Amino acid sequence: MKKIVVALALFAASVSAHANWSPVDGSPADPRLYVNKETAEKSGPKMVLLWHVIDHAAAQDRDGKDFRSQMLRYEYDCDKSMFREMFRSWHKGPMATSMTVYWTEGQRQWLAPETGSIDETLVRAACASLK
Repeated sequence: MKKIVVALALFAASVSAHANWSPVDGSPADPRLYVNKETAEKSGPKMVLLWHVIDHAAAQDRDGKDFRSQMLRYEYDCDKSMFREMFRSWHKGPMATSMTVYWTEGQRQWLAPETGSIDETLVRAACASLK
């Protein structure tokens, strides 16, 4: 299990380092949202797995640890307008660079995004990548 976790963390770091991050249309001024459409993977009919970055203008806090950005991989069900988190890491630097200060992995429950939320913006961007 430890080897899988280390491999996932290394993969996430390589995705960030070599990613072609594009700003997400409709993204708020802060935090800025980015997507790497090159990583889009169909996971079923009208379903997609996609990597994102959430980039904050100033340092944020998670459990007493400062971070500037998050990299996440969500799976989206575009028919139901739902999403679930598969991986998330919090980074000291902008654009998911620098030291990872915290991370989680594993399939979470399916959720419907709240109206006007960052998650709603990400669902729209992910489902647009299927077209």
